[in-house]
Formats: sequence, structure tokens, C-alpha cells
Amino acid sequence: MADINVWAISGTILTSLGGGALIVAALFRLLGELTAKRILQKEQGEILKSIEELKQELGLMKSNYEKNAEWIIEFYSMFYRHYQLAYRVAKAHIIRHPDKSDENTKKNYMDQIDELAEEWNRAQGVARILLPSNILELHETSIHKFNDFKDSVKGFDCNDHESRTKVKNCFNEIHQLKNEMECRVRQYLRSEELATSNHLTKSCS
Repeated sequence: MADINVWAISGTILTSLGGGALIVAALFRLLGELTAKRILQKEQGEILKSIEELKQELGLMKSNYEKNAEWIIEFYSMFYRHYQLAYRVAKAHIIRHPDKSDENTKKNYMDQIDELAEEWNRAQGVARILLPSNILELHETSIHKFNDFKDSVKGFDCNDHESRTKVKNCFNEIHQLKNEMECRVRQYLRSEELATSNHLTKSCS
């Protein structure tokens, strides 16, 4: 209703002015254009400000992701070193080499496990902050599984079939955990998507 009154009043003014109406109309049009430009400039300024803030946020997210991804790769490398050491014990008590002395896998494991465990413990604080929750869950489970495996190796007797079975069963649980860990790390790093993307890029080039 207010808009109708404004235009009605404007029309009355234009009519009363007679020949001067064209000048007044031109001034109204100019005023309208100036107002529209100011509104547009204000909106453009706000949009540009929002875009700049978004660019900064995306840049920060990208930087954090790259740092996290680098650390998660290092974390999995620690996990896999632990896994490989356990694998050698579960595979055989003695590994024979043609060009060097036979390897007592139990002794080799017990000689190295404390150093690996210390490296693992030093990473605990960072792991609890940086690991995605679904990977952190597996990490905490793996600590218990590796401790169970260590206990089984301590009690291993090559002449006792039951102790050998216990070592293998504990390792099988670690192996399943390793497969699930790899799957979740790949999902976080989007390894499959990147590999597919690179393949498509090469195919198109």
C-alpha cells in the first residue's frame, strides 16, 4: 500500500509539472539506476568477501588433510612393521637361509618387540587426536591383539602343538585386523578414487 501511495504521489507531481515532467522523470530514472548500482556493489562486495573466506577455509582444510594423511601413512607403516614381525613368527619357528645362519623367529621377535612397542607408545597421543574415529577404534583393538600375540610367543614351545596353535590363532586375528585397517586407511586417503582418476586421465591423454 505504501508503494502505491509513493507512485501515486510521484504521478501527481509529474502531472502538475507539465513540461518539466520529463526532467523529473529522468532524475527519477537516474536515481533508480544509482540506487541499483549501489545495491549491486554492496552485494558483490559481500559475495567477494564470502568467497575469500571460503578460499581461506578450504586452504586450511587442504593443509590439515595433507599433514594428517602424511601422519596416517607413517602410522600404518609402524603398524605394518609390527605385523611383519609377527608374521615371521607365525609362519615358522626356524627360517633357513642358504647364505646365512638360520633365523630363530621367536628370538628375533622378542629382541625387536620392545623397540617397536616403544615407537608405538610414542605415537599414542598424536594417534588419539589425528586418527579418524573408525581407524582409532581398530588401533586400540590392535594394541590388545598384539599384546595377546606377544604373550603367546613368550609361551611358545616348538615341541608343544597347543602353544603353536595359540600363536597361529592370535596371528590370524591380527591378520584380519590388518585387512580391515588397510581398507579404512584407503577410504580415508581415497586411494581407490585417486587410482581410478589417474587411470582415466592417462586413458584420455
